[in-house]
Amino acid sequence: MQITDFETERLEEMEQLLEEARQGLAGKQGGPTHRILLKDRDTPGATSR
Repeated sequence: MQITDFETERLEEMEQLLEEARQGLAGKQGGPTHRILLKDRDTPGATSR
């Protein structure tokens, strides 16, 4: 498991990047099997992936 914290005002673009990565890795062995993008409601701009 890997957790990456980051801050951004462009969450929609990050969601798109994650979707592109998922599509690029579809059907391949190894690598991540699940991804979750979480938004910190108490800290604007803070997220975890």
